[in-house]
Amino acid sequence: MSSTAEYIPHRGDIIQARTGGRKDVWVVVSNDIRNAELDSFLAARVLAAGGTSPTRVTTSAADPLSGFISADHIVTIYRDEVDEKIGTLAPDTASALSRALRVAMP
Repeated sequence: MSSTAEYIPHRGDIIQARTGGRKDVWVVVSNDIRNAELDSFLAARVLAAGGTSPTRVTTSAADPLSGFISADHIVTIYRDEVDEKIGTLAPDTASALSRALRVAMP
């Protein structure tokens, strides 16, 4: 990204970010009002391999990547840690992630 400090994350964005000294792929899960007001946001980790669990969501062919979103692996990411926006979750995957988040954090 040309200027990650100017990036305003939106719920459902798929991003690559440097956290803990390594690059990983994440999905923004915090709400857009919070994201616009703060310099950080909450994100769920995307894993290459997963397995079935009520807190894991498998991406679909409609998504810009394949993998598993872990709704119980949430971190705070600062805008300046974002390397790039990969895309946005498909609506059905975003709905499934919302359900998984409710299971992980009732």
